[in-house]
Amino acid sequence: MTRARSVALQWLTWQVAGLGPMSGQVGHFVRYAPERIPYAIERYTKELNRLMHVLENRLGEVEYLAGNEFSIADIAVWPLRWAQSTLGYELQEAFLNTSRLLNTIAARPAVQRGHTAEKAIPDEYMQRRAQLSPAEWSNMFGEKLHRAVPGNR
Repeated sequence: MTRARSVALQWLTWQVAGLGPMSGQVGHFVRYAPERIPYAIERYTKELNRLMHVLENRLGEVEYLAGNEFSIADIAVWPLRWAQSTLGYELQEAFLNTSRLLNTIAARPAVQRGHTAEKAIPDEYMQRRAQLSPAEWSNMFGEKLHRAVPGNR
């Protein structure tokens, strides 16, 4: 295994073990939780902010997470582009190096083609994504499964 590949896998592991789950927790407690739980929002937001600073510092040292070449690790952080409203700040203002990476990815021809295809999705679907019915919420967050386990109420 080359050094670059090893570094890419390390950063990919960092994303799937930390950045991804923490941004998911913030998104859940800010957007989907049936009740606002300030402790959970504060806890996960602080941890996500810490991870964002780790990412920002790394991108201050190198062009891409694994070094000088685009890799799967960069693709793994791409969803941050859509998470800005959930994160509570504009990446362009708070995290300049991270914003630079996301803009570099956005300029890639394949991403441009995908973005063009995304624009073909009807507006009513895009607006509805954030509004889940009780059945959809249950399917997404496992309410039915949770209740089916013996001992759970």
